[in-house]
Amino acid sequence: PRDLRRGSPPARPDLPRQIFGRLLSCSAYRQIARDLGVAPSTVMRQVERLGRHCLLFHERLRPKLGPAEPLVVDGFESFEFSQYTPFHIHTAVGASHYVYGFTDSELRRKGRMTIAQRERRAQLELRFGRPDPRSIEREMAALVEIIVPAGASVTIESDEHPSYPRAFARLRDRTIAHATTRSTVPRTPGNPLF
Repeated sequence: PRDLRRGSPPARPDLPRQIFGRLLSCSAYRQIARDLGVAPSTVMRQVERLGRHCLLFHERLRPKLGPAEPLVVDGFESFEFSQYTPFHIHTAVGASHYVYGFTDSELRRKGRMTIAQRERRAQLELRFGRPDPRSIEREMAALVEIIVPAGASVTIESDEHPSYPRAFARLRDRTIAHATTRSTVPRTPGNPLF
């Protein structure tokens, strides 16, 4: 219902809290919109706003002197929009399970493709540019640079991703003790990457 005095819908101060709760329970945007009686675009705008607030809150509380515990860095791949826009999310987590931060890298679509798919990838790269082949290295270095201040030292555990040693070598003003564990080892509590 509209507020006839001002010609606009009434404010919904309850929306951010309700949307946040439903996001944490893994509800889809359209499902949230249907449950709350709002448009999906309203949910998307609120999610973007909540995301910015979460990032600011995390940055405010993050230890600025660097971690006082070993870090585990790892990453996983997903897609934005379609399989033509894969990306890699890098995470840094302490032994206490505190998430110190994350960055992401734009990737080039890889794997088996039909001729039409290769042509489509070429069109998209012509229009938007080709992702940097050293993006994982660059963004992992940026992640550690954010978390570990210059002059500090840290122990980092990771799998054997070839970009990680190159990323750490970029950070010459930090002391990084890097240990690796094979990614094929089960991620049980005895695994340093657990």
